[in-house]
Amino acid sequence: MRWILVILGIVFSGCATQSTQTKIVQAEAGINCEVPENAAACREAAMALMAEEYTPAAGNRAWELLEAACRHQDQEACHGLAELYEKGIGTPQNLPEATRLYRANCDAGYTPSCNNLALILAREDRDPSQAQEVLELACKGGEAIACFNLGFRAESGTLASNKEIAASYYRRSCELGYAEGCYYIGVMLRYGDGVEKDEAGGLKLYEKSCEAGYSRACSAIGSLFETGTGAEKSAEKATKYYRQACDSGFARGCTNLGIQAEKAGGGAALFELGCRKGDGQGCSRLGVLQLNGTGGAEKSAAKALLSFLRACELGWAAGCSNLGVLHEEGLGTEQDFETAEKLYERACDLEETQACLNLAEMMAEGRGIEENMDRATDLYMKACEGGLAKACTALGRRWLEDPKHQEFGKQLIERGCAEGDLEACE
Repeated sequence: MRWILVILGIVFSGCATQSTQTKIVQAEAGINCEVPENAAACREAAMALMAEEYTPAAGNRAWELLEAACRHQDQEACHGLAELYEKGIGTPQNLPEATRLYRANCDAGYTPSCNNLALILAREDRDPSQAQEVLELACKGGEAIACFNLGFRAESGTLASNKEIAASYYRRSCELGYAEGCYYIGVMLRYGDGVEKDEAGGLKLYEKSCEAGYSRACSAIGSLFETGTGAEKSAEKATKYYRQACDSGFARGCTNLGIQAEKAGGGAALFELGCRKGDGQGCSRLGVLQLNGTGGAEKSAAKALLSFLRACELGWAAGCSNLGVLHEEGLGTEQDFETAEKLYERACDLEETQACLNLAEMMAEGRGIEENMDRATDLYMKACEGGLAKACTALGRRWLEDPKHQEFGKQLIERGCAEGDLEACE
């Protein structure tokens, strides 16, 4: 389940400088954490350590400081201590202790701990209804992320699917300042999913989400301006929002910039950036440019192979299909029909219609694999029903050769022509 964890601070990131480390030591100097009045100072010293590069010694010291502050009933310290137990940072992982601390904090009214407690309860399959109750308590207490998580549970049907309830929780999380909640309720408004359709209202919420730092929303706004869907068509504004998304770390934003650049003869550098950031589409598009030596990419089947492999690993179906082509044709690697078959099968299962057609052709002809016309027919039809006009044409032409299926073959060719396959119209 995709839930959001409330985190006390940035845990051990970045590089610690000597001056920073010195300041931390000085900050701790003279603090007696056994004195209740020093609980906040001890917690802040732990926070300073947690903002630096991780070392086992620093992790252990942060745990000691938070443990001492928590003993003096500092709720924020107890929450941070629970997170260390949950993640096994500075101390062996101890989920029961993390759960105990979150629960005690939640019972005392510290709502961020309620959210994390609910996450553990759901993740450990302990009691979904209890997790719901804890989240509701946190949301009522003004914990925006808890409201968002309630919305996600309602939308995904953790207990019972209810889009209207999901929308109300997403809206509440947005009102409380949670950017992702604004995006989710914006999506529901734009498509009329569980709420009355309101494209203009959805766009405003996308903009609010983007302004609050949710980069996926920025990319979505770019798409609306690029296509003129629910917004005035503007390539300039689309580029602006794609750039904002890309610069903020949203990989698809970089890929979308690449698609724009590709129209002008470029794109390789931006696709590579999107790929590095983890967008499978960016990897797949980069592979196509590398295979053809276009868009500013060096022509290299071997490099294309690696890009398609990465795309497939990231779950991008077209990447798996393209990788299958290279294995089938022996481009950038040895010819391997068995691997090609597996890759086409995987991509077809992910609804990539070109992969279904490629596999159908292999099976119909027995090219490198066992001939199986029955299975090939199923694959042709899946691709055809999925909107790939040339698949309708291909199966239609095969059936024209069979007197029993000639009439249906003609119908499929006519369908291919009607759906845009010019060869079917000849």
